Amino acid sequence: MSILCCPVCRRPLERLDKVYKCPKGHSFDRAAKGYVNLLLSNEMNSKTPGDSPEMVRARTAFLDGGYYACLRNGLASLCLKLIEQNNQKTVRLIDTGCGEGYYTLGIYQTLCQSGFSPKMAGVDLSKSALKHASGRCREIEYAIASLFHLPAADGSLNLITDVFAPVAPQEFARVLAPGGYVVVAAPGVDHLWGMKQVVYEKPYANDDLPPEMPGFELVEKVEVSDNITVPHERIPDLFAMTPYFWKSPREGTANLMALEELNTPISFSLFVFRKL
Repeated sequence: MSILCCPVCRRPLERLDKVYKCPKGHSFDRAAKGYVNLLLSNEMNSKTPGDSPEMVRARTAFLDGGYYACLRNGLASLCLKLIEQNNQKTVRLIDTGCGEGYYTLGIYQTLCQSGFSPKMAGVDLSKSALKHASGRCREIEYAIASLFHLPAADGSLNLITDVFAPVAPQEFARVLAPGGYVVVAAPGVDHLWGMKQVVYEKPYANDDLPPEMPGFELVEKVEVSDNITVPHERIPDLFAMTPYFWKSPREGTANLMALEELNTPISFSLFVFRKL
């Protein structure tokens, strides 16, 4: 059976070669790449929700270059630690807002290499992103779905990861088993400071506050950081996957694009929440 459930009746889904089916007869076609669309029409806020193909290509090119490997490795190690310390035999987890699956795959591989057999899924609104994600690993299930309406049964998950995505505390609490964890990854205080110095006259530090998560307790914060050098041809890809792409002054953007290379610190905060 699938880790995913029917978005209509919340019954378990069976994962077949070309479709997902539930006992009530609801059926959802699997795309050629392997992902399934479980987003109901009343949950769509546009005809093509989620990141565009151009944004996905930029992010995939940058992440596959290994520039954010410290976050991928830190996140995977933290997930492994949480699972090991709870002595969990069955591991069921969903990566919300999984995008092109870079971090999803890193977590999955780390758990498998440590002797676990995780049942794992990634959900995202972007069809373009899931085309990339599904191509990385067929063992991980991928679904077009909203993190505010997760296609998972009540109390069915041990762990949720949320990397640079909105949080949905009420929905996370619904699908997590008692004592289950949510790991939220957010930019650290000086993340991309080198980029900000080029783009803005008065660069500003990020706040480093945990998100509001009613129904959960914050049990740990892990900081991950590195310094990276981004070559000229990858700078547009990095810029396109940041919020600064949409709100930077034209002159600052031109200065950034003119660099032969960008040297910058990167930093991330991993907040671990446990369901009360």
